[in-house]
Amino acid sequence: MTPATYILLLVLGWLALALAILWAMLRLARRARPVATSAPEPLPTAMPTSPVSPGKHLAC
Repeated sequence: MTPATYILLLVLGWLALALAILWAMLRLARRARPVATSAPEPLPTAMPTSPVSPGKHLAC
């Protein structure tokens, strides 16, 4: 085999490897996409019953 054939096989091998990795990454990205659902429920707003002093829970 001539040196040109070796270079051609090397380039084609790298191209095949790059395409296989790209295909796998796109396949994983498509599978990992979250399923679209309806709008999320709003979180309830919590109102504190009594204010907490700033230094009450600090441990020194």
